[in-house]
Amino acid sequence: MNNKNRIEKINEELNETMESLQNVRIIQKKIASVSESLGYLKNQREELYIKLEKEEKDVEKLNNFTFENLFCTLTSSKTDKLQKEEEEVLEVKSRIDRLNYEIQAEERQLKNLKSDKSSRLKLKKRYAELLNEKREIIKTIYPGIWRELEKRNEEIDCLKLKLKEIKEAVFAGERASAQVGKIQKTLQSAANWGTLDMVGGGLLSSVAKRNKMREAQDQIHDFQHTLRKFSRELKDVDLEIIIDLGIDDFLGFADWFFDGLLVDWMVQSKINNARDQVNSLDSKINNLINRLRMELKRTDSQIKDLEEINRNEIIAVERES
Repeated sequence: MNNKNRIEKINEELNETMESLQNVRIIQKKIASVSESLGYLKNQREELYIKLEKEEKDVEKLNNFTFENLFCTLTSSKTDKLQKEEEEVLEVKSRIDRLNYEIQAEERQLKNLKSDKSSRLKLKKRYAELLNEKREIIKTIYPGIWRELEKRNEEIDCLKLKLKEIKEAVFAGERASAQVGKIQKTLQSAANWGTLDMVGGGLLSSVAKRNKMREAQDQIHDFQHTLRKFSRELKDVDLEIIIDLGIDDFLGFADWFFDGLLVDWMVQSKINNARDQVNSLDSKINNLINRLRMELKRTDSQIKDLEEINRNEIIAVERES
């Protein structure tokens, strides 16, 4: 096998090995990001456990016999106080459930990332061996231009890593956008049933509204994890998105079972607010995806231009020899 054929074989193996090693750099950044996110979520959960303990003590206090409770009962204010405290307990529990779901998802991802990194690092020695062999052959064949070729090859490698990160960000964004579409449909359906419920739709409309709210709640749980992944991918390409939907209150409302026009109006307001925020987020996600696609084309073009320069230089040297 002559030197040129050997370089082609080395390039094939280098490209495969390099892709795996580039992924290690990406994976390490993700491990750091997921670990930070996990710590933040656990701190939030700990704060909510403290708050839940306080709220449950308030409920217990109202249920126990005291002179203050007796006075509240006689003045008909105990029931209102108890209902308010029970609602607050329910809301905190709902937020803890959501955090537990996100923490479990983050822990699974962290475990998978660490395992993937460990398996890829074994290729590091082989990559160094291939690179040294290629460098020595290029020095022999193209002694006058090998430094320029190597410099451009390093630049190409960096651009290929960037290209991979952009592709991953686009994929994460498209997945987030698809989930937003499902949430929008569910919230719109909940809003429609809620409107009917407020004008006297009866038990059927009330049950349908609650079912759609719970469906949206489950979809939002899944979506918030997807959104965190999208946010991490964006950081790799120097972009960002605000991931706090600010709809924890809506999630709590999905488990309310109290009737009355005032409560129905409050629930409907929460549904509409959540729908508006999701619609706004959908627009932001699509704008970011479009920016990523433009950067993807630009980076791909840069790679092709550098590869073309290398090819032309090699052809020119071969013609002179």
